[in-house]
Amino acid sequence: FNGSVQYEFIYHNLDTLFLKDLTNFNRKLMQHLVWYNTKRPHLSLDLKSPLQYVLDNDQNSRMWWTSTGSGQESKYFI
Repeated sequence: FNGSVQYEFIYHNLDTLFLKDLTNFNRKLMQHLVWYNTKRPHLSLDLKSPLQYVLDNDQNSRMWWTSTGSGQESKYFI
């Protein structure tokens, strides 16, 4: 992740944004991170975006609901 962000964003924007306008650099970096974590295709996800991968692989969580009242676990998955 860090290597991808450095190569894809920081190295390409170092002179134009980072050294001249740190506030704008940080704003653009946040936009890049949102794009990276939602829309950018990832090799480890069969070249799907994280969002598309989640939508295509609708799975239930393997965690159980727990009860804070009686201390007993529920039978239902979340």
